[in-house]
Amino acid sequence: WAAFDDRIAGRLGGNWASSVAVMIDGVVVHQAAFGERAPGTADAATPDDRFRIASISKTITAITTLRLVEQGLLTLDEPVGDVLIRQLGVTNADADAANITVRGLLSHTAGLGKGQDLMFGNGSVSYADAAAQALTSVGGSGYNYSNLGFVLLTVLIEAVTGKTYERVVNDELLEPLGIEGMRMTSTYELGP
Repeated sequence: WAAFDDRIAGRLGGNWASSVAVMIDGVVVHQAAFGERAPGTADAATPDDRFRIASISKTITAITTLRLVEQGLLTLDEPVGDVLIRQLGVTNADADAANITVRGLLSHTAGLGKGQDLMFGNGSVSYADAAAQALTSVGGSGYNYSNLGFVLLTVLIEAVTGKTYERVVNDELLEPLGIEGMRMTSTYELGP
């Protein structure tokens, strides 16, 4: 496993805290951690640490959304923009916002920009604020990788279920798969 660990560490360049576990037939046969828990410290990461999953959250949101499609709470191609506008209380929505569909949000073709200027503490105070701002400027066609599309899906999930996004993800995905110890958190939350 030393060669395996060296290869992983080399790929990470020593800058990213991460861990790896290898299972064979449901049994963990190797685990290792790399990097520092917090940059610039000597506190080494361990396999038991929790890590941000970043854009893997898009997969979680997509699966949860598709479970709601299976249940008939959503459809892929009917417009959901009005639901989002009402849920967020947007009074100055772009005319094209009403035509947004679940398929468009999932496939990055809803006419939204990346929204990096709104997200990660740059222009919005919350995910709901970023989503509301996104609905004021919709347009364009074709593929455009969009974090905002998945932010809007979290709002839509809450609107059609009447539950928090975290509760729905737990009920529809994590619990059925037996995933424990994962938690949803804001981008910059630090904690145990």
